[in-house]
Amino acid sequence: GGFADIYQGKHKLGRVCVKVIRVIERECQAQLLMAFAREVILWAHMSHENVLPFYGVYAFTASTQKICLVSPLMDNGSLREYLKKNPATPRLPLVQDVVNGLLYLHQSKIVHGDLKAVNVVVSDDGRALITDFGLSYIAMTTLMDSTKANTAHTLNWTAPELICDETPTRPTKASDIWSFGCLCYEVFTGLFPYYQYKSSGQVVLALTRGQPPKRPPLEDLACDQLDDRIWELLVEACWRIEPQDRYECEALRDALIGNGVRQRRSKVGQWEGQKSAFWADMRSRSESRIDNGRVKSILNQVSPWCKSDRVPR
Repeated sequence: GGFADIYQGKHKLGRVCVKVIRVIERECQAQLLMAFAREVILWAHMSHENVLPFYGVYAFTASTQKICLVSPLMDNGSLREYLKKNPATPRLPLVQDVVNGLLYLHQSKIVHGDLKAVNVVVSDDGRALITDFGLSYIAMTTLMDSTKANTAHTLNWTAPELICDETPTRPTKASDIWSFGCLCYEVFTGLFPYYQYKSSGQVVLALTRGQPPKRPPLEDLACDQLDDRIWELLVEACWRIEPQDRYECEALRDALIGNGVRQRRSKVGQWEGQKSAFWADMRSRSESRIDNGRVKSILNQVSPWCKSDRVPR
């Protein structure tokens, strides 16, 4: 991943995905921990069939000083990987999954901040689940100065206002909608948005000019599931230059989801049970005892810091 090294882990309940957050400077460790604390707590309380469940934070040993995020392992990998392996897969149901998950986040007053196909995974039953919301942005802004952070976004999926503003601008719900449109472009065409440009400078120039991604000609398409109705929706709903002119997520969901939506049996309950069992097992193996007073003190310190410096609602 862009901000973490990813490993497979084994647990008696099954395999897990362990993301070890990269910390460039050791003195950044405490700052990064504080920045991640609130977002991780929020992720742990999310429960939706299109949001990847989160088991928690774990350190391999006390000496590693590593921030490790633990979640279920999805054998199908990211949405990008899944579509490469299964090119004939219908794309619309997967996009519907993503917009459902994004709506849940936005209704929970959470901004993703880095929405693209590589930050969506696919479950065994072919359901798309959003992951890594808020975390990529925190990693970038904590470990880099503001100038670098503002250009460190994945440009091809980034809303123009995040690139063009003179002062560093945080992701918003409206910038998530732009990125969702770019994710749809990626899913329906098999191409990255702005694929025709060879350098990041060309992408930045297109964004500063207010140019949305262009519809690719048939000969360029890696996948041809982008019909006129979907294309018009992307242009009208997602890629308006002024953020306030873009659709809100609920209206976008309503436009995308019609009579053909697939109904799936949710596995949220199963994952919640696995999460509880996972941490019960971790506690049984640990010799440490939780100091509840200390936990309360830390959370009181984290809360005001995060309220003033978190991704906006």
